[in-house]
Amino acid sequence: MSGSGAGGAPLLHPGAAGIAAALRRVVDPEVGLDVVRLGLVYGIEWTGQGVRVVHTFTTPGCPLAGHLERAMRVTLEALPHVGEVELRYTAEPAWHPDMIRGWG
Repeated sequence: MSGSGAGGAPLLHPGAAGIAAALRRVVDPEVGLDVVRLGLVYGIEWTGQGVRVVHTFTTPGCPLAGHLERAMRVTLEALPHVGEVELRYTAEPAWHPDMIRGWG
């Protein structure tokens, strides 16, 4: 991402840590945990136009898939200097409860 902000300062994207922090606000309503803590986010990459998030769901036929993807997209699009948001679903590796971070 390039360009200039106020006073000619370069615009900087929030970085993978900033993206992950934002995604922690997206909570799976069935489980009550955010998508990062649940282990649903497999990767965050910067592209030439924005950010790509590789993710999964707790089950292949997750009834909340549309809700979670919309929430992730809205959350990321609200961040400054993110640009285009690409959400890429993958079923591999399959999610399992051991992927939950900080459980218990």
